[in-house]
Amino acid sequence: MFDTQKTGEIIAQHRRQKNMTQMELAEEMSVSFQAVSSWERGNTMPDISRLPQLCSILGISIDQLLGDNPYLPTVHQLLEPQQNNAIPAQHLIDLEPAIKPRDLSEMIHQNRESMFFESFDQLLQLIPFLTQEDAEALVRAHRPLITSLDDFAMIAPMLSTELVLEIVDQLPMENAGSTTCLLLAPFIGPERMQHLLEQSPAVLESGETVAQLAPFVARDYLHHILSQRQFSFSQEELFLLAPFVEQPLLQQMVEHFSAAQPLSAKALAQFAPFLSPEFLHVMLKRCC
Repeated sequence: MFDTQKTGEIIAQHRRQKNMTQMELAEEMSVSFQAVSSWERGNTMPDISRLPQLCSILGISIDQLLGDNPYLPTVHQLLEPQQNNAIPAQHLIDLEPAIKPRDLSEMIHQNRESMFFESFDQLLQLIPFLTQEDAEALVRAHRPLITSLDDFAMIAPMLSTELVLEIVDQLPMENAGSTTCLLLAPFIGPERMQHLLEQSPAVLESGETVAQLAPFVARDYLHHILSQRQFSFSQEELFLLAPFVEQPLLQQMVEHFSAAQPLSAKALAQFAPFLSPEFLHVMLKRCC
């Protein structure tokens, strides 16, 4: 981790040598004196883009400010980008609170071929700051780090459908979690979604998950799921299913639900577009 404590001590030391108060330094930097106090206590560090200004005020160099800090080369790279300088991804993760989002994105864009990632978690932490183009370049360059479908699902929404399908087809699908299935559902199509669910049967034990996945599976497969077991659906979940279930089956499900929890006329009005007039008439007579 970046040693903000040591950097803060150096800021305080050179501020005193300049016979400046925290308020005076804050005014010179156009920040609050609380910000300067926080730097000197080591709770935070100045925005990296403003380090040259801070060093100029204190009469020191960036090297003097950071000393033998291992992050020094990365800070120099941020301030004066040089092509092909290898950058540990963990440095950018640790320094992220002190880097403007646009500067961070540009830094990764310029150095995406030479950045060094040690784990998928590092990819996960940096990808949200990137354009889709840069995110995909990093994913392709560090593809061996992606070994789990559950992990990959967390970054899939930030990638193109083409790349998502390419990687999904390379990863084992067994025992995926419900969150993984829900994250991937909009991108992988009904056929792959069915295969994924067949390899991960525990996902289909939850009526809530089945209702949420209904728009992303083939209708005949959804009917197969619903016929295999008796789910306990809430009224909201039943309504989510309504557009994707054939009318006879939906009417059976509505009748089963209302046997335990009668539907109000207002609730039935929501289901009306999906029910036959005859069935709706019978249900309205029951609730009124």
